[in-house]
Amino acid sequence: MSTSKSEPRSCFICGTSGRTSGFVEKWPIAGLGEVQVGFRICSQCGLVLQDPAPAPAVLNAHYVRVSTMTVSGSSGDLPAWWRAQVDRQLEFWRVHQPRRTGKDRPLAVQIGSSIGYTLSRFREEGYDVLGIEPSADAARFASDHYGVATLVSGVENAAMDPGVRAELVVATHVLEHLRDPVAALARCRDWMADDGHLLLEVPVLEAPEHWPNGYFTFEHLQYFSRRTLSQTLHLAGFRVATEEVLHEGHNTDSPVIIVLASLAGSTSDAAISHSACAEEVARASALMEAYLAREPTSWAKLAERVMSVLDSSKRLAFFGAGIHTSQFLAKAPAVSARVEAIYDSDPGKWGEEIGPLKVSPPAELPRDSEWLVVISSRGHQDQIYEDIRWIEADHGVRVIKLYD
Repeated sequence: MSTSKSEPRSCFICGTSGRTSGFVEKWPIAGLGEVQVGFRICSQCGLVLQDPAPAPAVLNAHYVRVSTMTVSGSSGDLPAWWRAQVDRQLEFWRVHQPRRTGKDRPLAVQIGSSIGYTLSRFREEGYDVLGIEPSADAARFASDHYGVATLVSGVENAAMDPGVRAELVVATHVLEHLRDPVAALARCRDWMADDGHLLLEVPVLEAPEHWPNGYFTFEHLQYFSRRTLSQTLHLAGFRVATEEVLHEGHNTDSPVIIVLASLAGSTSDAAISHSACAEEVARASALMEAYLAREPTSWAKLAERVMSVLDSSKRLAFFGAGIHTSQFLAKAPAVSARVEAIYDSDPGKWGEEIGPLKVSPPAELPRDSEWLVVISSRGHQDQIYEDIRWIEADHGVRVIKLYD
């Protein structure tokens, strides 16, 4: 990535640019080329954030063109974990939702609404729904499959009708993707009813033993602790009504925090004591250090799995052109050197390059037993396997899932 495509970044909580520990690496990313990816810990408040970060236009183009979050595979079915995750979020809402007043069918707006599945479930709960999503492909899927209307836009510049007043704003796994979560949440306040609520979920910096390899990833611009998330909400004019932290199970692959927040009436500085800041910085630094210490071993084990079935006569292809593959190729040079082709079911990635290789559609998968195809995806590997296993059954191509 050229310098013009990335920008230094100040902490959106305290405004400082001082760093403590962290890391900087280079990953080959579809549509962007070789990208410098790095995370630092804010020396003032302890927030973990990506810095330098992709410029807003670059990140928006990435979501619009490449990382569209449409359903993987030809079946169009959601993975079981996705449905179960939304089930869990809805159950939290049912338990903690305030008593409804006013409209028979209040309005729920979701930022980062993706393919519309979450909103379709809230519609079943009695809401009128509206999505805000930067990807036109995802918005089209939402309309075609779930009948969910979507504004194709980022949250910051969404052209919302001035008369809209949402009783509920849903932001599940979106704040970690936004360059300035405080500004985005403040924008949400503009369309919320005075008695409206915010339902959000983000990864939480706890229980590192449950973090997957590649936990710190290109598309997540910050990682929150309970304290830094509370500060972020406070700065945007919200107060936490209730929260729950889930470390394992519960249909999430890493620890998350789910929060119900209400409007606080006014915004103010989220000042905390010097000792609390120092404690947060020390805690985040220890977590980062432990993560960096174990990462090489995690990727080495995956590389060993691939190389153990890749004899000298085999040719190697990857299925999956997402960030997981970018990380794997950067961290496992012996595997990277053997990869001859990359495939993906997302048309937005076709023709884009990861390193020297162009991403190809499933229709071009090899049909020769000399090939080994590795499914490089954690969340979608089972669905992908079902969609491409025909090359194994009909043509003798070996197909393996990394996370068996």
